[in-house]
Amino acid sequence: NSPTQALSSLVEKLLKPIVPCLTTYIKDDWHFIKQLPRTLNYEATLYSCDIESLYTSIPIDLGLESISYWLNNKSNLIPDRFSKDFILEALEFILRNNNFKFDEQHYNQAEGTAMGTKCAPPYACLVVGYKEETKLFPIELPKFFSVEETNLIKVIFKRYMDHGFLLWPVTLNFNNFMICLNNLHPSINYTYEKARIIRDEEGNLVQILNFLDVNVILNDKNEITTDVYYKDTNTHDYLPYDSAHPESCKKNVPYNLAKRIIVFVSDPEKVKIRLEELKHWLKNNKYPDHVISNAFYNAKLQGPAPKPKDNSEKIPFVTTFHEDINNNIMKNIKRKIENTPSDHLKEIYQESNIFLSQRQPKNLLNLLTNSAISRNPSLPPGIFKCKDLRCKICRLYITECSEFELSNKKIWNINTHITCHSRNVIYFLKCKFCMCESYIGKTIGDQVHGFKTRMNNHISESKRGVSPCKFPVHVFNCSKTNNKQLEEPFFNIYVMLSLKDNSRLESLETLFHKRGYDTLNNPSRIS
Repeated sequence: NSPTQALSSLVEKLLKPIVPCLTTYIKDDWHFIKQLPRTLNYEATLYSCDIESLYTSIPIDLGLESISYWLNNKSNLIPDRFSKDFILEALEFILRNNNFKFDEQHYNQAEGTAMGTKCAPPYACLVVGYKEETKLFPIELPKFFSVEETNLIKVIFKRYMDHGFLLWPVTLNFNNFMICLNNLHPSINYTYEKARIIRDEEGNLVQILNFLDVNVILNDKNEITTDVYYKDTNTHDYLPYDSAHPESCKKNVPYNLAKRIIVFVSDPEKVKIRLEELKHWLKNNKYPDHVISNAFYNAKLQGPAPKPKDNSEKIPFVTTFHEDINNNIMKNIKRKIENTPSDHLKEIYQESNIFLSQRQPKNLLNLLTNSAISRNPSLPPGIFKCKDLRCKICRLYITECSEFELSNKKIWNINTHITCHSRNVIYFLKCKFCMCESYIGKTIGDQVHGFKTRMNNHISESKRGVSPCKFPVHVFNCSKTNNKQLEEPFFNIYVMLSLKDNSRLESLETLFHKRGYDTLNNPSRIS
């Protein structure tokens, strides 16, 4: 429910197609297993590496630099209607406006990206990929390794987000590789884990290391096998069969869990053991025997993951799940389309497969928790005049609107309901004599009439041309320069935002000045 989530979702869709272009790219467990060789032609040690707190460790400037690099090099993957400048500006807006509330205190995250925003995964992955492509492979690795060794590392180093995996040759110094990784950027810190040495069922020593949800096992013959990995904290509490969810959703739980075992476990005998374990856990979650048996049968029948289906002609009809809803609704929809008198609609839908998609209804957690940002639907966003006919500010100076143009030609959308009685305000003034010069300021203090008092001060100072503030002085001089009579209204009043308290007024006013939203505080002009 955050204000930037919709924009973040768009940026995520634009950045996501670039991620598979990374040299070290791993999509998921299934992709990792496909990339994993079954035998090695060299003696190796298993290693994994992690980046500490990746999301919150990425400086914003580094993130924008990285995305700019990929947008320049992979511009063919970006739809033509989205410019590079738009994507970078949208991304910066998201990164600099991660606001949240905790313990009744309002915070803005100053560095890194939010853990929950939609664009964070591809963004973070591309930042690390940028440092790999521009520094790790061409600069850092050649300091310690030969050309052949560097090329081998490029092949064996695989990464899923902040988690890397290597089948590292014992002839090479792994500590030198870690030095290279930790030289990529001061804020990005890598740690590593070495494989455990254990004895298998036959008494032979093997290396074992988990990566994602897969246990990778390397024996003394350089043969690699895999097994499914469960964390120690995994209680195997799956979706209960008696819960209020669509039947298809509940039947997919045992099917997908079984399919995961069949794909991840390379030893057929271990597959049987893992499926028996899964059956026990599912029965604890009230799954009937016939549902489990059918799911396991279908999972075995299909085997490893098939080629993804083409979903381009599928159109979902999305509705919230309810046990009393009759699924015959799809038959009615299809019949309506077939009998429609519109040839245009028939042409659109004739080759499409329309299917029912049911979203989860709100549970207790959804009902009890929500975003701290709330708006009164009865009060529309924008600036409005009060109903007091004696109010000179509303009668002569305030322009009712929901958006207005800043000095840099950007359109500012007002997201709250604002009147002359609003408190903790940041305002935008525009000289009426030249219609050019503008000024951004804030109300002083947290008085009930702080906004009105501040505007009356500007009006009074504009009449005299004497003020510690530069805007009234400009208004007074501008009227004389343009040979116009100094009469009210002297300027137009717009309001950018109104806050609950004054704790962030000064920082926001400074930010707007730095971005050149007005002319009299424009940094380039002042310098």
